Amino acid sequence: MRKSIIALFTLALLPLASLRAQTMYIWNHNLAVTYPAAEVGDITYINGGSDLLVCGDTISTSYIDSITMGADLDKATVTVTYTGLSPIITLPYTLVHTLTVELPESGEDVEITSTNSEGDGITYVLSGTSTNGSFTLNGKYKCDVKLQQLSLASTSGPAINILTGKRTRFNLGNAGDVNTLSDAAGGSHKACLYVKGHPEFEGDGTLNITAATGHGLASTEYLEIASGNINILAAPSDGIHCKQYFKMTGGNVNIQNIDGDGIQAEITDDTSDEDNGQLIISGGTLSITGKAADASALKSDSLMTLQGGNITIDMDGAGVKGLNSGTDIVIGQSGTSATTSAIVLGITVNGGEYTDPTTGDTKKTRGIKADRDLTVMSGTTTVTATGKKSKSIKVDGTSTLYSQAKVTTNDGYSFDAKK
Repeated sequence: MRKSIIALFTLALLPLASLRAQTMYIWNHNLAVTYPAAEVGDITYINGGSDLLVCGDTISTSYIDSITMGADLDKATVTVTYTGLSPIITLPYTLVHTLTVELPESGEDVEITSTNSEGDGITYVLSGTSTNGSFTLNGKYKCDVKLQQLSLASTSGPAINILTGKRTRFNLGNAGDVNTLSDAAGGSHKACLYVKGHPEFEGDGTLNITAATGHGLASTEYLEIASGNINILAAPSDGIHCKQYFKMTGGNVNIQNIDGDGIQAEITDDTSDEDNGQLIISGGTLSITGKAADASALKSDSLMTLQGGNITIDMDGAGVKGLNSGTDIVIGQSGTSATTSAIVLGITVNGGEYTDPTTGDTKKTRGIKADRDLTVMSGTTTVTATGKKSKSIKVDGTSTLYSQAKVTTNDGYSFDAKK
């Protein structure tokens, strides 16, 4: 049984310049509607004292538990603070017509539905600690989610579940901030952190994800990492799984203890989607360790482009792959940028042949596998492949090595062409 807390106010703005750096909180249990004090003006009793008039909002006095003053809050920011017992939530009065908050009778599963459809979007700040909580957001508009030293363990499904179908920008906080997510085991959900839409990650903090069901981090559209530290500590499927494309330009990503692929970029049904099925890395540090049979550290349905950064791969299992592209693989860059942002790529794979129990097909261990062409333009690439019938590099098309690139393999792979 869930109770719905819906703010039922009549909205109007009556600005008044006073107490500009303060915010007034009108509380009902653990939910507060916030009003910038500079806009409040006089608070008037109306309807025989049964209601208050605040900024044009008519509020029943029976609704109010208390009124407090606090620090100034942005008028487009919603805060959710997990306490271990019952979450504390603040909503700006400017958003009371567009947000509905649902809370359970017990536990801390917070679900917010937004009908917002204009402006820069709403920012949701999640903080605190819960061993029985989650955050679900419904809507049809872009938003920001700031993780502020959040520790959230769900016992019912994903820890964070964003269902807007639009851009969600995650801020991981400041350097030294640590955020931790874990989901429920045995569920039907797709990931510990799931986004219907396209997530973007920034900030200098750390996000630790331990998945018990599905992927560690998954999205239905493209996924971008610009900065921050993301650690996928365990997942029974892929570490990171996205559709359309995966792009990493900075930050640090560590993936381990996975039973699927490290990062997989899956093509969508719409062939006109930008960079569809591609995996693109131009900066940052990436480390992937896996021990599942027939798994790939990096897997893309179409072009894989590794332009810069430091990538370390260690896969151990029958039929494993380091790099696995359904089309072409390009490593490094041509021109002057090739020396200023040269990629360092180290791949170690170990395993024999894998036989698919359903089809009977046999798959072999490969350090690099491209269904079409492989081009190495710059940087340093080291590939070591061991195990029965394993190979460092297997290319169905043409492999080309540029003179400014250095490639070392343990089995003496010879490129088809050199430039």
